[in-house]
Amino acid sequence: MEDFSREIKKNVASYPAHKPVGQAQKWTLLFVGSHGKTIVFKRFKGLAMFFMLLLFSAVVAAAGLYVLYDLQVKKVRKLEQDSEALKKQIAALKHEKDALVIRAIKAESDPKTPESLKKDTKPEESSKPEAKPEVKEELPRLSVENFETTYHRSRKILTLKFNVKNATPSDQKFSGYAIAVLKTSDKRSLNVPYNIDLASGRPLEKPQGESFEMSKSKHLEMEVKGEKDPERFESAMVFILDKSGRILVEQNIPVKITY
Repeated sequence: MEDFSREIKKNVASYPAHKPVGQAQKWTLLFVGSHGKTIVFKRFKGLAMFFMLLLFSAVVAAAGLYVLYDLQVKKVRKLEQDSEALKKQIAALKHEKDALVIRAIKAESDPKTPESLKKDTKPEESSKPEAKPEVKEELPRLSVENFETTYHRSRKILTLKFNVKNATPSDQKFSGYAIAVLKTSDKRSLNVPYNIDLASGRPLEKPQGESFEMSKSKHLEMEVKGEKDPERFESAMVFILDKSGRILVEQNIPVKITY
């Protein structure tokens, strides 16, 4: 009798086994708590890619901000260099101006009689006493020193303090006016006193400003009331005028606020 069970086992052994269909690999993150429960994060790989992309975006943004900051720093340094160069030019021009004024004063105080006038002089006129040449008043050599700016927070008052010094050898008194023009970084200005007429940033040559009288030195104080932001002022241009309104001193001074 034929053995059917052995034949079936033989056929089953010869039949090739099916291989499992390949599946895409996935990342799964498991957290096991102390109570034995598990928390499953099936999209761990996607979250990791998202955070990597977020980190890369932050690095790119930081690099862009650094480049912009570096450009602004270079611009500020260039402006500071240009400002220093302009200050040196102004100082050199002021020195030349003072030298020309001194030469003009010396030339006016030493007039010479032309030869033609000596020849045409009549004998009877020569017996008369000679008129003394008119000596013009020597211009004072003034300067602004010890410039200070103080601010009273509760009263909102900005006070300007400085000394006007006269280096002229004579003890002749000087009467004149003082004007301060406070300047901001955006090229705005504030006149002290307020009722000052300016043209191209300089006062008109007429009697105006804070009047004072001195011999060798004079301490002046001027106030700006109701000032809420004194830090906006970067420099002050101080002008000293004589009684006729002629500008004798024009001095630019940096502003440093003290409280």
